[in-house]
Amino acid sequence: MARSTRSSRKQVGEGAHLPNWVQWWAVIASVLVTLDCVYVFKVAYGSYFKQLLPSFINDLWTWYGESDVQYSASGRGMANSNGWVITQSKFNTVEVACQLAFLFLPRGSADALLFILFGSICTLWKTLLYMSIIIHSSDPVAMVPLLACFGYEALPENKSQVSLALKRDSCLAHAFKFQFNFWWILVPAVITVVVFDRIRTRFRSKTL
Repeated sequence: MARSTRSSRKQVGEGAHLPNWVQWWAVIASVLVTLDCVYVFKVAYGSYFKQLLPSFINDLWTWYGESDVQYSASGRGMANSNGWVITQSKFNTVEVACQLAFLFLPRGSADALLFILFGSICTLWKTLLYMSIIIHSSDPVAMVPLLACFGYEALPENKSQVSLALKRDSCLAHAFKFQFNFWWILVPAVITVVVFDRIRTRFRSKTL
């Protein structure tokens, strides 16, 4: 009987471990989001953060900023976002902290599960807000030139800017760059569902 109880508890404990891909996501997302924060702070606050950012990373983010004007290296998009881009980057530091806590805490522990759940919900919510801001802006096409590839038109005063962006990169290139945003919706959403299920299971088994 005792052996059966120990075996049952072991199985419950093992079941609490998240899939390995969640750990890989936490590692990759922590690195990329940290670089993202440094890039935004460099544009917003100047040369100090520029020294922290390798030149090729800066070039990549600058290239991305041609497809998502809020990230433009000129800072114009950030200024027009009413502080949103800088604010969300500051909150990104909290998400990175949650992901790192998850990585360093014992696998399957209650603390690890709660940290990755909280961080994933924050990431999901913030990215959805980011998308909503683009959709409800006065000129979504000026913010995301890719929309012009689907037949949408920018305001007259922004048409030349959008045309120039589409000359630099094809619609396919703009789509490739912007699609990364959707991973920051899809993956955190899946993690939230998976972790919620693990926590619910552990409450039911009275092991949490």
